[in-house]
Amino acid sequence: MAARLIPIAIAFTAAVSLGLALSGSFSSMAAVSAVSRLVVYVGTCASVLALRRHGRAPFTVALGPIVPCLAILISLAILYGATPAQRIAGAIALGLGAILFSAARLAGPPPLPKDIA
Repeated sequence: MAARLIPIAIAFTAAVSLGLALSGSFSSMAAVSAVSRLVVYVGTCASVLALRRHGRAPFTVALGPIVPCLAILISLAILYGATPAQRIAGAIALGLGAILFSAARLAGPPPLPKDIA
């Protein structure tokens, strides 16, 4: 069963990638990618602060919360420099990614190959 899903997954990924590549220019796709990655990075930095507050951080760095706070401020400054169209496109890309992630979670874990199970 899993062996039959691999070509389907490759074909789906190729079709989505081709559709995205044909829908815009390289520079607009790069900007959308950068904006969506910055938003995710801000969330990661905020989670570092939350984990430190609850005492669940497996390790700590020097200067404590200053590093993630500076990273959040710098990321927000970069996002402020993006055009409104780039911000909207980045938000749409993040939304589509969240939908795909949720669909994958609802589908459950993929089956293990027979030689592992």
